[in-house]
Amino acid sequence: MTSQTEEWNDALRSVGGADIYYSPGYCAMAENNNEGMARLFVYREQQFIICYAFLMRSINDLNLPEVKQLQRNMYDIVTPYGYGGPLCNVKDEEERVSLFERFGEVFSAYCRMVGIVTEFVRFHPLFHNEKDYSGVQPTPLRNTVCMDLTSSREDVIDSLTSGCRNRVRYAQKNGVRVSREDPAQIKDFIELYYATMDKNHAHPYYYFSEPYFRDLVQLLDQHVSLFVARYEGRVIASTFFLHYNDYVTYHLTGSDKDYLKFAPYNLLICEAASYFKSLGYKYLHLGGGYGGNDELFRFKSTFSKKAPLDFYIGRKVHNPEIYEMLTRQIQVQDNFFPLYRHSSLGVSTYSRV
Repeated sequence: MTSQTEEWNDALRSVGGADIYYSPGYCAMAENNNEGMARLFVYREQQFIICYAFLMRSINDLNLPEVKQLQRNMYDIVTPYGYGGPLCNVKDEEERVSLFERFGEVFSAYCRMVGIVTEFVRFHPLFHNEKDYSGVQPTPLRNTVCMDLTSSREDVIDSLTSGCRNRVRYAQKNGVRVSREDPAQIKDFIELYYATMDKNHAHPYYYFSEPYFRDLVQLLDQHVSLFVARYEGRVIASTFFLHYNDYVTYHLTGSDKDYLKFAPYNLLICEAASYFKSLGYKYLHLGGGYGGNDELFRFKSTFSKKAPLDFYIGRKVHNPEIYEMLTRQIQVQDNFFPLYRHSSLGVSTYSRV
C-alpha cells in the first residue's frame, strides 16, 4: 500500500533502476483518481528481488448482472497509466529466467488467494521486462521514442532529424521562449491541457480532474518539472516532465492550437532535454502515439534517429471460471481485455492503453 512509503521505497532501492511509474507517489496519484488500490508485490530470494507495482480494481462494483453471482470480493489488476511490469535486480540471464518462473508461480497463487481474476500489464519499453515475465503472453502493441542524453550536447542535437532542427530554429527566430517554472502554478497548464484534449477528441479518461494535477505536484514533489513555451509573453505550450533515477518521462502536455505554427514543442522538448542532461539524467522517454504509430508518434520520432522502442502488453486470466461467467453473454468482436470492462457495457474502464 502507498501508506507504507518507507517500505515501498526500500524495495525499489533494492531492485534498482526503477522510474517514476513504480514510485509510491505516482501510484498514490492513481489511487486518489479512483483507479484502484495501489499495491507493490515484492518477491525475494536471498539477495535477489522482483518488484511489481499494480492497481487492484474491484469487479464487484461493476454494473453487470453477472456480478451478483460472485460469492466473494473479486478483483482485476492493471499497470498504472504509463508503463510498468515486474522489475528484477538479477543480471545473469539464466538466473533471471529461473527466478521469474518461481515468481510467476508464487504470484499466480497470490492472485488466486486474494480473488484476482485477470491481470493486464503495460510493459516498460526501456526495461524490456516483457522478456522476463512471459507468463502473461506479452504482445507487441506499438512503438515509443526515447532520447539518449548520455552523449554530448552536440550529439543530442545531431540525433534530431533535420526537419526537427529546422523547427527548433524557426521557433527561436520567431521569438518563442522556453522556461522551467514552478509546477504549482498550473492554471495555464490545465486550460491548455483541456483544450488539447478537446482538439484531439480524447477518451474521457484523459480529462484528469484538477485534484489529479494538484496530486501530481504535491505527491511527486521534486520528481516533477513544468516547462512552458511563451510567444510575446503568452503561454502557448506547457508540459509536465517526471524524473526519477536515470529517467525522465514526457508526461502530460497542453497547447494553444493557434500558435502551433511557431513550433513551440520542438523548442520546449529540446530545452528540457538540455536541462535534464545537465543534471545527469540519461534518458528522456517521449512515449508513443495516441493509438498507434500515428501523427503524434511521427512527431516524437523526429527527436531521435535511433530505432523506436517496442511497447508490449500482457494479459492473463487467473480465474478462468469467473472470467467465463462474467463474459459469456458479452457480444463484442474485438480484442479488448478484460472483456467485462468493455466501454460498450457502460462500466468504468478506469485507465486506457
